Amino acid sequence: MTGAPRIGFVGLGAMGRPMARRLVEAGHAVTVFDIADAAVRRFVAEAPGATAAASLAALADADLVITMLPDSGVVDATVAGPQGLAGLLRPGATIID
Repeated sequence: MTGAPRIGFVGLGAMGRPMARRLVEAGHAVTVFDIADAAVRRFVAEAPGATAAASLAALADADLVITMLPDSGVVDATVAGPQGLAGLLRPGATIID
């Protein structure tokens, strides 16, 4: 990886939203996804520079994906499920929960 990492962020709830906002404010390229489309639209409107992802597949080119999800079952489905990040991201990408 050269240059700044492309960051994907999944989960814009009570904890995820402020964390993702701080990454954007620090100048990182952040693409955000949440199961609630309204949360994504609101975040992108409030955090200029953030990019909305319509699905997890839109995060496929991320170098790093951070998840901030409510429980281990949701994390497992998001990462290892049939449409999960593990099958979408390129080799060498990092997932942080």
